[in-house]
Amino acid sequence: MKAIEKRARTVEEAIEAALCELNVTRDEVEIEVLEESGRGRFNILGSQQARVRVTLKPELILKGVVKNIVERMGATVIVEEPVEKEGAFYINIGGADAGLIIGRNGATLDAMQVIVSEIVRKRCNSSVLIWVDADRYRERRWEQVRKMALEAMQRAKAERRRIRLYNLKAAERRIVHLTLQNNPDVITYSEGEEPNRVLVIAPADLGPRPTRKPSERSQRMQRNQQREHRHGVSRNRSARREQRGTGMNLQDDAY
Repeated sequence: MKAIEKRARTVEEAIEAALCELNVTRDEVEIEVLEESGRGRFNILGSQQARVRVTLKPELILKGVVKNIVERMGATVIVEEPVEKEGAFYINIGGADAGLIIGRNGATLDAMQVIVSEIVRKRCNSSVLIWVDADRYRERRWEQVRKMALEAMQRAKAERRRIRLYNLKAAERRIVHLTLQNNPDVITYSEGEEPNRVLVIAPADLGPRPTRKPSERSQRMQRNQQREHRHGVSRNRSARREQRGTGMNLQDDAY
């Protein structure tokens, strides 16, 4: 976590200087007094400066950012204390208006998470994985994904084939990887590109499906297409030169 040390005539002045430099409030940091101010070696009052260490706490910044957003929305909710879950900071929003925070199919919640994550990242000056939840909506979905992963694993082992899981968000694919990562009988990996990326669960001895190399026929067709493209460009250039030449002749005739 980012931390800075500051010296000043008093502890309070040192703290204020650190908060100003970090652009945060007291609620978002942990403060440690390293040295109190006092009399120096010549018994002069204040000649020994105070020294403090101020450390940014992502979980405290996270709660403050979420509270600020929901207050601006005018929602009647309760922002719970953040907790660490599987390498991320998780924060849940409860209360009467939690459903408004979720939105249709979690769209509003996803948008809020993107905004909150970006603000916290900039404030902490580091990458922090964050999950913003409302009324435990994500937790319920994650539990469904875990059950789906375990069922797919059993099918992959029983049927000795690769099982594909479709329509999973990136966060849900991560849940599958974490759920099965310690199982030696299967491996998990993803195929394709967003938004059609697919998660695959396969028996460990089968491994990932090898990437197909282009056939000799497809390579030959590609070379022909490239050759035709080059010839086409060349013909277009020749035609433009002829047009320019014709234009000059007509102009000469006109005079």
